[in-house]
Amino acid sequence: MSIYDTLNEQQKKGVFTTEGPVLLLAGCSRLANGGALVLPDPEDVSGVTVSWENRAVSNEDRDYIVRLLDAMKTAKNTGDASVQDVPEGGAWLARLDFVHRRAGTSTVFLYPKGGRLLLEQPYQGIYEADGALAELVREAWE
Repeated sequence: MSIYDTLNEQQKKGVFTTEGPVLLLAGCSRLANGGALVLPDPEDVSGVTVSWENRAVSNEDRDYIVRLLDAMKTAKNTGDASVQDVPEGGAWLARLDFVHRRAGTSTVFLYPKGGRLLLEQPYQGIYEADGALAELVREAWE
C-alpha cells in the first residue's frame, strides 16, 4: 500500500494538478530542514506559563516576557525538524506556554540533549539555546 492509496478522491485529484506536487515538495523541504523560530511579539503576549514536572508558574510581568523572548531570539536553528506535539521521551526541562492577548497560546519546550540545551517549537523546528535562556526559566521557578 502506498501513501497515494490513503488519499481520498479529492486529494488524489489534487496530486495530479500543478499545485499538488509543488505544495508537497515545499512541505517536505521545510520538514527536512526545520523552519525558522516563530516567536510572538511581546506586545501580543499577556502572560507566560512555565511548567516543569507537575508544577506550573504563571507570569504576567512585561519585563520578564520581553527578556524571555529576547533570549529565545538568539537560539540557532539545528536544522532538525520537530514532528510531534511534545519532544520525544518527554524528558524536557520546561514547557513555556505564551498566552496571546487576542486568543490562543504558543508553546515551546526547553530540554537538554547530547550536552546541548535545545528549544523545540512543535512542528516548526529545533534550536540550540544558550545558558541565559535556562537561567531565565529558572528565575520563574524561584
